[in-house]
Amino acid sequence: MVQDTGFRIFFYLHILSVVVAFAPAVVSLLPGGREGALGLLERAGRQVYAPALVLAGLFGILCIVTSDDLFQFSDTWVSLSFIVWIAMNGVFHAMVLVGQRDGDTAKVNNGQAIMTVLLLVMLYLMIWKPGWP
Repeated sequence: MVQDTGFRIFFYLHILSVVVAFAPAVVSLLPGGREGALGLLERAGRQVYAPALVLAGLFGILCIVTSDDLFQFSDTWVSLSFIVWIAMNGVFHAMVLVGQRDGDTAKVNNGQAIMTVLLLVMLYLMIWKPGWP
């Protein structure tokens, strides 16, 4: 059941890793150029934010496993969430991180815009759980 300690621990880690993974979206709005906040984001992207995004999905999987069959992998919202999570990882790794490495600000900005849309879709799926009783 979702009251179990195991589920609560994985749910806590799931939410925490999501917050860490999307910190760049918030910090990138701060002024500072490449030496300020954006320079920090470039350095931390591969070491902090990319692993946090991967861990968010893995902890989400563990939440489903420990939910005592309350949530199923076959639930529509869970399946769609996996698709969105895979897309997020693809966009972040192929656009944001590569754009930062290459100094391509257009690629980074477009990648961050797509990530924002995917985050909104993911929040919708997590809150309203379409197809779930």
